[in-house]
Amino acid sequence: MAFAQAENFNFTRGDTETLNVVVKDSEGNIIDISDWVFTLTIETVRGELNQIVNGVIVDNEVSFDIDTENMLGRFNYDMQYKDSDDKIETFLKGVMIFEEDYSE
Repeated sequence: MAFAQAENFNFTRGDTETLNVVVKDSEGNIIDISDWVFTLTIETVRGELNQIVNGVIVDNEVSFDIDTENMLGRFNYDMQYKDSDDKIETFLKGVMIFEEDYSE
């Protein structure tokens, strides 16, 4: 059983935010993920679903475009994949903090 890595992110509400992820094995080699499915789930700290973002794979890099327009405060997230053998695993989780944009 693998454990998900924890990573926290700070964003500004209303900005265009994209998370890019490259998946590597334990030796640092890039893994072919061309037929995998990636999902980013964002929830409020009370466990209420905010959004689910499907990853887009280009050249073995996964991109998640996050809609930040109505996001403000602290949210929990996790990223998981389903590989070509139908194995589902959460590989990254943590906290996303969305702060007010004062320059608008």
